[in-house]
Amino acid sequence: MVLDRFWRGAEKEMTVRFRSLAVLIYVIIGIIIAWDRGYIFLDWLKTTASILLAIFLWWLVLLGVNVHIH
Repeated sequence: MVLDRFWRGAEKEMTVRFRSLAVLIYVIIGIIIAWDRGYIFLDWLKTTASILLAIFLWWLVLLGVNVHIH
């Protein structure tokens, strides 16, 4: 009975890991195709990175630090 619970738990964990890996691979392939087809370009990436830095490091922005990526 105890081993049965253990195996079901391990099986569920493996399923979650497989799904996470499948989603990660799906997103990576999507990024590669979008880059290849011209939907993602360097200026867009710099702008997105600056936005994310400003969001996560907002306290530096308030202190006057320039987080723009040039």
